[in-house]
Amino acid sequence: MEDLKQSRGVRSVDYTAEILELFCGKSPTLSLKEISTSMGVSSAKLYPYLVSLVRCGLLRKCDSNNYDIGQLSLDLAFKALNYLDPFEETSKVAKEINQITSYPVVLSTWGSFGPTVIQINEANSNLSSKIRVGSVMSIVNSTIGNTFAKFLPLNIIRDALKFEEYRYAGYKFSSAERKKFLDDIKNNDQDIITIIENRPVKGLTSLSIPIFNISNEIQFVITIYEDTEILLENLDFIKNILFVKLNELSRTLGFK
Repeated sequence: MEDLKQSRGVRSVDYTAEILELFCGKSPTLSLKEISTSMGVSSAKLYPYLVSLVRCGLLRKCDSNNYDIGQLSLDLAFKALNYLDPFEETSKVAKEINQITSYPVVLSTWGSFGPTVIQINEANSNLSSKIRVGSVMSIVNSTIGNTFAKFLPLNIIRDALKFEEYRYAGYKFSSAERKKFLDDIKNNDQDIITIIENRPVKGLTSLSIPIFNISNEIQFVITIYEDTEILLENLDFIKNILFVKLNELSRTLGFK
């Protein structure tokens, strides 16, 4: 098949796509001036494009004379969501990270009993772990659990901690210890990557990142683990891969 990136296209369509991409940001509406500034062109040159975009329904002109996404854009977005499978997309990225790093990569979600492993991509080495598909991980003693604790509502984590002793590497602890953990974890919720050394398995270190859905809710956690010495030696390399893949996946799932 011909490589579309190398083939000749219609510049006006490319230009239109650049305009529409501005509406994927956080601002719900944009003025003509804001759009022209972002595009680096004059309002006079830009205006005919906006007229056409409004006419075909890709954009809508508000009562304030600002511009918003139109009905056709919404129809296309809903159509795309119908085809989107968050688990499949996240699973694909987890496998890609595994292939790039050659480290074990685990995919988890929040199940009825807490952080639950739903996929394991094994390492090329002989590294072994007792973690299996279906394992319910400790909230306190695993990066998987810590990551969910950072981004799930406080009441969910508070209730889940009552059963911590029944999870893999979990233990029973007091109300005071639960409160301290919750205070500490919520104070660190700006740290996207969570790192824990020698827990839940001595000699292993793990890194976890959250995967958010379009509603800005945590849906999955991707985790890399490896021998502590090896992983820490390659920490910057691993972090960079995780950030790149996190951004790619978040964009695919509609979260920015």
